[in-house]
Amino acid sequence: DKFFGTPSDGAALFRKLKDRFAYFCDMEEHWHTLLALWAMGTHIYTAFSAFPYIFLWAEAGSGKTRVLKTTSPLVHMGKHVEDPSAASAFRMVDAVNATLCIDEADKLTPDQNAELLGILNTGYEQGATVARYNVDKRMLEEFNAYSPKMLASNRSLGNQLESRCLRIPVQRSSDQSFGEREPNDDGHRASALDIHQDLTIWAIDKGSEIVSLDRHEIMAKYRDRFKDRKSVV
Repeated sequence: DKFFGTPSDGAALFRKLKDRFAYFCDMEEHWHTLLALWAMGTHIYTAFSAFPYIFLWAEAGSGKTRVLKTTSPLVHMGKHVEDPSAASAFRMVDAVNATLCIDEADKLTPDQNAELLGILNTGYEQGATVARYNVDKRMLEEFNAYSPKMLASNRSLGNQLESRCLRIPVQRSSDQSFGEREPNDDGHRASALDIHQDLTIWAIDKGSEIVSLDRHEIMAKYRDRFKDRKSVV
């Protein structure tokens, strides 16, 4: 299981990702698990008909930006942005299938950001596009809007947008050591890029195999395991 001589061990990559989120983000372990799996999923998201967003619902000073900084170098073509315009958002997605990590999403309001919110409301699903008229070419052009997205806010995003999200609460840490850990320090950034490279190789090497799995069969196996555990308890 190697591509250009580099191992593509999904289980080992998952552990690396989970450990990295645990090191930088003070939250319960199951949230580290979710973030690690979601980050891996961004590298093969185009194979799915839809891909959920992550909504970091955070109180002020809780470290939501830290979660975004930790996530953006690990996900597929991650872009950490604050208050993006609608045009910049869909052009980044269309150009490189960017995973948008949007900070200060509480600034998005229907009055001032209706177009961007419209893109976010549809961009979780395969086939979502944004239409623009090209004056020079005198034709209507469509831009891809489907990509993974992570949004951080200290208030609700609204029922429609939140229905596209997996919500993770982010609370202020009482452990001061987390405040001393900076994901964008040179050493940490370099190690994140190494993990990202391994994830890219894993996606190329294992992506088609993962997508071909029968999800109903997988869910049946998990249900059986759950029943077995309940019977033991």
